Amino acid sequence: MTGRQFPELNSTRLFSHLRRQVPSVASKVHEVGSMSLTKWGFLMTWFFRVIITFSLLVAGPTLTFAANWNTKKVDKNSTNHLLPSTKTTKKTLNIFIPKDVLEAFNTAPESIKINRCGANSLEYKILSGFLISPPKRVSGFNSRMDNVRSVEGAMVAERYFELLNILMLDAWIRNDPEKKQIVLEALHSWASAGALTETSDCSKLGSKCTQWTRKDGQDNSLLMDHNYVLKMVSRAAYGYYLTLVEHQPNDPKHAVIQNWINSFLIRMEPFKGFGLDFGWRIPSILIDFQKGNLETVTKTLEILISELEETVRDDGSFYKRTTRGNRALWYHSQAMAEALVVSEMARNFGLETSQEFRKKYRKLQTCS
Repeated sequence: MTGRQFPELNSTRLFSHLRRQVPSVASKVHEVGSMSLTKWGFLMTWFFRVIITFSLLVAGPTLTFAANWNTKKVDKNSTNHLLPSTKTTKKTLNIFIPKDVLEAFNTAPESIKINRCGANSLEYKILSGFLISPPKRVSGFNSRMDNVRSVEGAMVAERYFELLNILMLDAWIRNDPEKKQIVLEALHSWASAGALTETSDCSKLGSKCTQWTRKDGQDNSLLMDHNYVLKMVSRAAYGYYLTLVEHQPNDPKHAVIQNWINSFLIRMEPFKGFGLDFGWRIPSILIDFQKGNLETVTKTLEILISELEETVRDDGSFYKRTTRGNRALWYHSQAMAEALVVSEMARNFGLETSQEFRKKYRKLQTCS
């Protein structure tokens, strides 16, 4: 992408462009079951195979994009850092997948699940190569994030989390204790080494964390380093708590892993708006669910549903997302993913989006 700004994209043309570029991730689990299960397949792929999905969405090779992650500033007077539980969790935390969808998936033939979501033995071997010297930080992104190959720690971290997320899913669908142990060891290896913990913490650095101080986006941005790492760790946390936490639950490695994850979650400062897992509020739901604060989970989801329905326009586009000039495709595709995830999370907790919202969102599927 160039630095030139283009006028607002026509929504129908944008959707058609997106459909041409992005193979339907949901179709990978089409044979597995119902429409709900198809949506779940997309959901799982978004969280567990996040690197692959994001790469497809921008037709690029890496997790980095020519976009600013967040244009909102945190209101320090009304927003607190996330505060994870200090107790070691030993039970699965499923905040994403509705019961009926999970039951349908569990009853599907294993061959289909492996075909659509499985990995191969080579990927387990490749993962072992990333355990020798985990990077202590990610440092050096510019605001446009088009310099990933020169950013300290970025490529290693990106590939590690890509493999980790793929293999967590693979070990889970196979229910293979040996494979689960390999993934647990891999996660513990980075956690015990304090990997990425020296990345700039913008929750403490304040005004030093800037973005887009130059129109061409070539300014150094500690905020991009910060957000890049938090997104990767949060996605790994979702996968870990859903697929791996009950494997050998008394193993002390879990405490090390959870403390490491928490050291990043506490850096998140929730804000109103799309992007960064709906303003870091999806991680906040995970934390509240972990603590047993179901009333807070419900309240947060109700707020997200309200914001979501206010943001989606009649033609299925997203206010202030589909209108972002030469970054519109990126922002729109990410908003679509977050909208789907929040919708399924709501259903998981007994809430529903409105029929009007679903009608607007479904317009994407009818564009040619």
